[in-house]
Amino acid sequence: MPCVPAKGHVQFGERAEETERQKRCHRASVRLHRDPRDVGVSFDHALGNISDETRAALAAKTGMDRSAMPPPPEDLRERFWLWAEGEFLNGPAGIGSMANMIHHLQTFWDRRDEPQVALFHYHDLLTDLPGQLERLAAVLGIDLPAARIDELAAAAAFDKVRERADELAPGVDSGLWRDNRAFFRAGTSGQWNSLLGPHDLARFRKRLAELACTDLIEWLYAGWLHRPAAQ
Repeated sequence: MPCVPAKGHVQFGERAEETERQKRCHRASVRLHRDPRDVGVSFDHALGNISDETRAALAAKTGMDRSAMPPPPEDLRERFWLWAEGEFLNGPAGIGSMANMIHHLQTFWDRRDEPQVALFHYHDLLTDLPGQLERLAAVLGIDLPAARIDELAAAAAFDKVRERADELAPGVDSGLWRDNRAFFRAGTSGQWNSLLGPHDLARFRKRLAELACTDLIEWLYAGWLHRPAAQ
């Protein structure tokens, strides 16, 4: 039986016939994150890739008059700061801000030492994908031989995943994207370097410090493998 990480807090152990491995899988909460500066850049590209049909369906569902909404700024840097400095909003309207992102992540960070909670960082996946897959398997209670982990890592390489965008991109069944391959846009870290100058970085550090504690900020920038304690 395949094991799927839970996206939230779920009840487990209610069925007597569940195996211990199944119980462990059912209660696992797995979160993958990356440098928030890259999140802002990636979010902007993803937003621009949402299909017209999806936008129209969302507008109809929420009763939103799209014609009354001001167009987003043409400048990418301005759009980045709208995301980075937007206020926390409770509900679906708040998904497009760093404040909401940090608020959600904090719920995982506060429980990171619990055995059923696992935080993964994108930079760590780029550094050692087999090692991170091995760690994920351990969290889910799946025993994988080294050869199988290597096979999975090869299949999960960015170029391989992008080739299968029509199968693997989220939301493909509902026509979420204009271009499924564009969802897998770059597969790298540090894309913010070409956007943010020294003044921007100081401004960003100040904003992030308003939202997150020091140890979480350190992890957001570096992940587990590149934190000072891991060097």
